[in-house]
Amino acid sequence: AISNAVAMAKVVRERRVRIVHARSRAPAWSAFAAARMTKTPFVTTFHGIYNARSSLKRFYNSVMARGDLIIANSQYTRDHVIKQYNIDPARVIAIPRGVDLAQFDPDRIATNDRAALRAQWGLAEDDPRTVLIIPARLTRWKGHLVLLDAIKHVEAKRPGALKLIIAGDPQSRRG
Repeated sequence: AISNAVAMAKVVRERRVRIVHARSRAPAWSAFAAARMTKTPFVTTFHGIYNARSSLKRFYNSVMARGDLIIANSQYTRDHVIKQYNIDPARVIAIPRGVDLAQFDPDRIATNDRAALRAQWGLAEDDPRTVLIIPARLTRWKGHLVLLDAIKHVEAKRPGALKLIIAGDPQSRRG
């Protein structure tokens, strides 16, 4: 870990990096050390609540609370981080995940583009099915199985009413 921090500090200096950002605990330790070695602001992102069943695990997780600025993925996460790590609320900002719905407004999508997507998805222009799209990395914890279970219940009452499109990449991960 020290060698990683030293190598990272070298990159920070050579490339005149102005902010070091960590979004995962293991690399955050090296990033934190490199940021401190180079006096570069350190920013972290909490993507959720980390389990801390032991003092060792709590210490391991604490690197994410050491950012000069801490980004939380929701107000719930922000409140949890402030309370768990006794952090000045001014250092923690909530930036909720989300989608800019204006970007997906059907009126903003060209008719040709819409027709091409429908054809790609195997949908005729007059197909009455409700289309569900789950755009997320393909991993168990993103909720794909929950969605499939929900669809099973809808299909039991309204057979053929839905078309599911899973848009994601496993990014070389399993599970």
